[in-house]
Amino acid sequence: DLLISSIRSFTRKELDQLLWFVRGSSNLPLGGFDKPLKFLVSPGTNLASAQTCFSIVNWQVNVKSADKSIKFLKTAMNFSSGFVENE
Repeated sequence: DLLISSIRSFTRKELDQLLWFVRGSSNLPLGGFDKPLKFLVSPGTNLASAQTCFSIVNWQVNVKSADKSIKFLKTAMNFSSGFVENE
């Protein structure tokens, strides 16, 4: 499975970024997750998106290129900023 093998190959920093991307925080919740993380995988070529309130990742997999699919997930993780409070 592309998703599992991709996550298993992530460095510690990439795992932290994935957690931030999915939850909006790089820390695990106290007491653990009350619901498991969900990855909704579908064919497509867009960057991944996340619903942090529900810990859901929408990952569109490019069926022609597994490398591009992983690159799109990592790009979304690297450039996500979450909510920013205006001062």
